Amino acid sequence: MTKKEVFFAAKEILQPFCGEYAAQEARFLLEFLCGCDHTDLLLHGEEPVAEEQGNRLLSAAHKRARGYPLQYLTGRTLFLGIPLFVGEGVLIPRSDTEFAVMRAVELMRGRPHPVVADLCSGTGCIALAMEQEVPDADYYAVEWEPKACFYLEKNIGSLRSGVRAIRADVTVRKSAAFLPECDLIVSNPPYIREGERGLMGKDVLAYEPESALFAGENGMYFYRKIIENFLPVLKPEGYFVFEIGFSQGKEIQELLADSGMDEIRIEQDFSGNDRVASARKRGNR
Repeated sequence: MTKKEVFFAAKEILQPFCGEYAAQEARFLLEFLCGCDHTDLLLHGEEPVAEEQGNRLLSAAHKRARGYPLQYLTGRTLFLGIPLFVGEGVLIPRSDTEFAVMRAVELMRGRPHPVVADLCSGTGCIALAMEQEVPDADYYAVEWEPKACFYLEKNIGSLRSGVRAIRADVTVRKSAAFLPECDLIVSNPPYIREGERGLMGKDVLAYEPESALFAGENGMYFYRKIIENFLPVLKPEGYFVFEIGFSQGKEIQELLADSGMDEIRIEQDFSGNDRVASARKRGNR
C-alpha cells in the first residue's frame, strides 16, 4: 500500500468513532507509527509503506475505533507543551490539571528556592510542568502504582529533569518521612465519586486505571489522607494545592478549614466548575 492508501484506509476505519476528527487522527497515527508527517503525505503520498508499518497502523486504527485511547496507541501526549510518555496503567494528563499547575506556579514564583512535592504524580506532569516555570526549586514526585512509576521515571529521564521520583503510598502516614519540609504540596489525586461513574466516557472506564480515578468517602478519601499525613511536613505559610471535582468545592473548603488552614481559595475552570483548591498553613503551626 502507498502512504495515501494506508491513510485513507485508516480514516475509513476511524470514521464511525471519530467523526469529523477521523482524518486528523489518521494523520496522527501515520506520523507516529509510520514516520510520515502531513507534508510527506502531500508530497510523497504515492510512495509505498512497508507492509509491517501499514499493518501496524491499520491494527491501531481498529483499536482506536473501539475506543482505545489515542495517546496509548502512540505512547505520547503533550501537557502544557511538554512531551510525555504514557501507556496502559497511567492516567493520561488532561487540560483540567493545567489549572492546578497555574495556581501552584503563581504561589511559588518569587519564593527563594522552594521545595515542591507532587503527590499521586502519575506521569509527573505537574512537577515537570512546574519545573519549566519555576526552575529554582527542588521537586519531588510521589507515586505508588508500579506502572505509573515506570512512566514517571521515563519522563524524568527523557526530559533530563531534576525532579526526584519517590515510590510511596500517600495514604500511609510514614510516607511523609521521605520528603523534606515543603513550601508546596500539590496533588491531582483520585477524586471521582462512584455515583459519577455514569458521567464518564466509556473509553476512559474501559482503558484508564480506575485506581487513578475513583476514591471512596464520596471522593474525599485521598484529600483527607494527604492533609492528615503531609500537613506536618508542610512549612509554616506553605500551601496545599489540589485539583478537585466539579462539585467538591464546599467539601474540600470545609476539610481544609477543619485542618487549621487559612487563605482557602476555590477556583473554577473555563466551564465554571470547581477545579482547584488551595490553602495556606498558618505561620504559627
